[in-house]
Amino acid sequence: MRKLLILLLTIFSFSSFAQDVNWENYSEKDGVIINKGMIDCNGNELLTFEITNTNNQKVFAGILILIALYLLIAFISFFFDWKADDSIVSGQDLANIITDKKNLLTSETSNFEFENFNLVI
Repeated sequence: MRKLLILLLTIFSFSSFAQDVNWENYSEKDGVIINKGMIDCNGNELLTFEITNTNNQKVFAGILILIALYLLIAFISFFFDWKADDSIVSGQDLANIITDKKNLLTSETSNFEFENFNLVI
């Protein structure tokens, strides 16, 4: 109950002290967007700027999409040849499978697929 009250008090305090800012576009160049806004603070108006760089978001999104596609292909191919990999590692501990080099799976890709699939599931 105490945690719920603290959570509600925190949410209320953030929402009650939030200042309304109407952002308007000030400048845009090479994916960097600068917005300006006026904040009313105790009868005074403060000029504030918000800087957003969309280039970083695009690069990060591209990297995440490539990683997701690679893992999707690895997981799908594991569904087709899981029996060969499972026959080698059945009955062993996961730590022994990962560290033991004599129990290499059929290929490095299969080894990567098996380790990631088991860790995700």
